[in-house]
Amino acid sequence: MLDLRQFTYEAARHRRNELDIPVVVVTGSAGKTSVKELTGAILTAVWGDKCFMSPANKNTKIALASQVLTMPLATKVAVFEMGARRRHDFEIPLSYLKPSVVVLLNLGTAHVGEFGSIENLRTEKLSALRSPTAEVLVISGDDKLILDEGLRTKKKIFTFGRSDHCQIQLLEESSESVLLRVAGSECRFACSWESSEKGLNIAAAVAICHALGVSSESIQKAIRTFRGVPRRFEILKWNGVTAIDDAFNASPESMMIGLRKVRGLYSDKRILLVLGSMLELGESCRSAHCAVANLIWQLFGDELEQGRVQVITVGNEAALILEQLQALGLRRTGETFKTVEEARAHILSRVQEFEILYLKGAKSVQLQKILN
Repeated sequence: MLDLRQFTYEAARHRRNELDIPVVVVTGSAGKTSVKELTGAILTAVWGDKCFMSPANKNTKIALASQVLTMPLATKVAVFEMGARRRHDFEIPLSYLKPSVVVLLNLGTAHVGEFGSIENLRTEKLSALRSPTAEVLVISGDDKLILDEGLRTKKKIFTFGRSDHCQIQLLEESSESVLLRVAGSECRFACSWESSEKGLNIAAAVAICHALGVSSESIQKAIRTFRGVPRRFEILKWNGVTAIDDAFNASPESMMIGLRKVRGLYSDKRILLVLGSMLELGESCRSAHCAVANLIWQLFGDELEQGRVQVITVGNEAALILEQLQALGLRRTGETFKTVEEARAHILSRVQEFEILYLKGAKSVQLQKILN
């Protein structure tokens, strides 16, 4: 019997063999789409329509194979993001993507429930660095596990991060620009858009493009015209307030990064945090949601008590955030809703009390419906 999936994978391998081009594969627990989109924008500025970039966050085995089959023969460079939800998920896509550059951004806990353990998750993510076709690795220099595994491969390495030893080092970040140290020299990149990890995302994209031989000047020019990625800390005007749609998806790490970003940007504003459930966390579900609550208390404790910052949760799992906040001493009653429709009606009735509306949650919670 014909196995359509296997046929598609084999066809993708055949098509990839017809294209003698550099291919970048971006993976990690968070930030894949943002870094891929930014890198793709830079490479498109250099190679024009001869740059192929995987669409949106379509990063599964069959989706990636289908993308390879649509790559024009005129393609000169390609960048894909690759996801995994269980052990050995990388084996098949690496066999037909045949990356020359592999990028590992971070090791988090997204999908840990499906992996079965954090050890399984880390093993799978790190396995990408051993891709037999990869000549260059672009890796976080801030994560010792990633750095040590990268060094063990004996491949050429470009490191990015905040640490002094990183080849692409993040020195400074503001709403208008990011300052990096690139190959020993300071280089400023104008960027008037926001993302929860803008500085590190730019550092990763710069490292990738340097690995491909793109000049800092070309990278600066392309980043200056980039406008960010939809629904990744996308800042909008909605019903007279500033709404931040950061709800394309959520892991414990990305939720905490987003909350810190909100605190840093809007510490003097009245804020409504609308937080949806984080899913596929397995046995760590309760502890992960409680950890988010602990961070909220740490960041906004005084403002929570004053009512300047308030929390609404959507989904059964997210209700644990409010439960933990109350256990920590929150005396003001928050609101928790099972559905986004119920939450939307309540938010519409109160939105004028706030200046900032921040939305973050799992994709399936569909918090974006609040802004529709």
